[in-house]
Amino acid sequence: MTNEGILEIAMRQSAIDANCQAGSALTSRLALEVLDRGKVPFNGTAWSNIRSVRNAIKSGFRPAWIELTAKSQEFVAEMNQ
Repeated sequence: MTNEGILEIAMRQSAIDANCQAGSALTSRLALEVLDRGKVPFNGTAWSNIRSVRNAIKSGFRPAWIELTAKSQEFVAEMNQ
């Protein structure tokens, strides 16, 4: 599969943690620049990283897909001990 038509936007956590609009403003601006170049921007973020998810949503991104990992009941039971 080729990814010539898409470009990932990633932010350092420090920019997101700054408790100001800088992280989402920069992410939004980068997304517009990517669009101007004829590519589709995306922001790959783990759902467990709540700050990154919030930043992506504030920046205009919307969830398009999620990735799940399935483990056996035995594995989960062992991890919960």
